[in-house]
Amino acid sequence: MFRRKNPIFKDVNDFSRSGITSASYLGIASKLFLEIIVMVIGGFFSLNIGSSYFMMTILGFIGIMIMQTLMFRSVSTNPSFTKYYALIYAFLLGMIYFGIIVIFEAAYPGIVLSALVALISVVSATCFLMATGLIKNSSRLRKMTLLVSFSFIFIIMINYILSFFSMGIFSYATSLMPYLTISIVSILIGVLYLIQDIDMCFRIVDGNYDKVYEWTCSSALLMTLLWIFLDLLRILAIFRDN
Repeated sequence: MFRRKNPIFKDVNDFSRSGITSASYLGIASKLFLEIIVMVIGGFFSLNIGSSYFMMTILGFIGIMIMQTLMFRSVSTNPSFTKYYALIYAFLLGMIYFGIIVIFEAAYPGIVLSALVALISVVSATCFLMATGLIKNSSRLRKMTLLVSFSFIFIIMINYILSFFSMGIFSYATSLMPYLTISIVSILIGVLYLIQDIDMCFRIVDGNYDKVYEWTCSSALLMTLLWIFLDLLRILAIFRDN
């Protein structure tokens, strides 16, 4: 889930202003809501098919990467298909991650609602800080996000390799604090990407870009919000266990 910047916005620097109807915040919000519904439908679909979850996850990840590429390309080549790629993208996210959410809720009743409240608080605080100018997206912030992301990935990979030799750095079974720390850092990275996604939405709406970009904005936000939500679930689960 880590990326140079949100993959939906990869290489998007010159936006088309040729559309008759311009993008709006309401349009982005409504499309995000629709994609969340489709994601939930995809989740229920995955729970009711008898195929291997591992194989479904692999195919889902491949499908997500394909949809990301097609969605971006379709904006400039065939805009009428962008919404379909976005909805398929949301459906595949649901197939992959909805099962994880269900497992958390089964093990910790009520945890999903708590995580949703926490997610709304995080998003609201981020939007407020950006709207008041206390936080601004900049090249320095983007570089810091990239550095922190790759450092985080490197540490996770090292820990994974060491775990084969019973030398893992982060182990929930042996120590709570390192595991909790890495979960918090993951949320902070998600928030950094959320700042970039929101800033891109501001640029698209304020610059009167084509309405088709509402789909790319909503898909990017969906990916980032899901990332933060899953980490919030993990942290809440840790606190419930202790």
